[in-house]
Amino acid sequence: MANNIKNQFTFESISSKKSVDLHLIMIVILLAGIGAVSLFSASWYFSLKVDRGPYYFFYRHLQFLGLGVILAILITFINIDFFEKFASLILLISLILNLLVFIPGLGRTISGGTRWFEIAGIKFQPSELVKITLTIYLARMFDKKRGMINDMSRTILPALIVVGFSSWIIIIQNDFSTSFFVFSLSLILLFLSGVKIRFIGIISGFCLLVASLVIMVQPYRIRRILSWLSPEKDPLASGYQVLTSLKALYQGGFSGKGLGAGNIKLGPLPQAHSDFVFTVVGEEAGLIGVFAIITLFVIFFLKGISIAKRQDSSFKVLVGAGFSCAIFFQAMLNMGVVSGLLPPTGIPLPFFSQGGTSILVTMIMVGFLFNLSRFEDVEVEDEF
Repeated sequence: MANNIKNQFTFESISSKKSVDLHLIMIVILLAGIGAVSLFSASWYFSLKVDRGPYYFFYRHLQFLGLGVILAILITFINIDFFEKFASLILLISLILNLLVFIPGLGRTISGGTRWFEIAGIKFQPSELVKITLTIYLARMFDKKRGMINDMSRTILPALIVVGFSSWIIIIQNDFSTSFFVFSLSLILLFLSGVKIRFIGIISGFCLLVASLVIMVQPYRIRRILSWLSPEKDPLASGYQVLTSLKALYQGGFSGKGLGAGNIKLGPLPQAHSDFVFTVVGEEAGLIGVFAIITLFVIFFLKGISIAKRQDSSFKVLVGAGFSCAIFFQAMLNMGVVSGLLPPTGIPLPFFSQGGTSILVTMIMVGFLFNLSRFEDVEVEDEF
């Protein structure tokens, strides 16, 4: 067993493969660089306020980003067959980690959610890993069963059981947003693998029904929905974040107030460097900056999909497309919340928001795309 794993976990012969897609590298560098600058601008005041010095959150962000870059480079040159062969084990390990947060002394509860480990003052959120491991697992399952992808009992139902169990573990951590995102990402993979639209529609309808029930059992989730629909009815409480964010975006105008010159981070929007860092970007860089960042994410998405389509197996196609969709739609979801188009969630903005686990997971996904960009040999037209 040990020798088998060793044989799989090998570095590819770089000389016989093409180099990593240079355009993808440039896009990632731009997103990561702009994200780091934006986080510093959004966090320095709060960092001073909590007596950490102006660079505390910025340095932490750079540390996790640096570690993420190392992981991305390692994944770039690891034989991707390793991840395919051990997909089930990788998913199982991630789910066990998510269950371990409930063990007293190991898990950490913050703001009513039990979803973190904390070691030496560093918090780690294992539910973020499920975005990676479940994508790899489903990609392998759909690849192995591509001849019977619309078989309800042999393919669709087994996949939904795994997805449902993974989502349930995250739900009981009181993390509805990540659970819903994971389930939605799974539906995208079902669609990309060729599952019929009517099946996708039925599953989506059932998912929305379950999501509605989950929302209704927690009063604060209902308040979030109501405050999103009519934030002006409670402008000092449940509607405060949305209204404050919209005001800052409006004040940013076309060209913004200038880097570091925004006011929203100086108290009106607490911890703006977290899920609402895009508000700071909009205020300081204006519509021009907002459009530039959205454009970069769109280009990243299109490049990722282009790389995925040119792979020589369904597994690689689905992994590339899945991770491209995960990063892009998470970014669009965050921006939608900040601009008031979507209900408030706890979904961070990739490359921008403070949060070590999110940065690492994003860079791991990027590493897989780097890896796949070296193997663009066969056009797989029927996957999309």
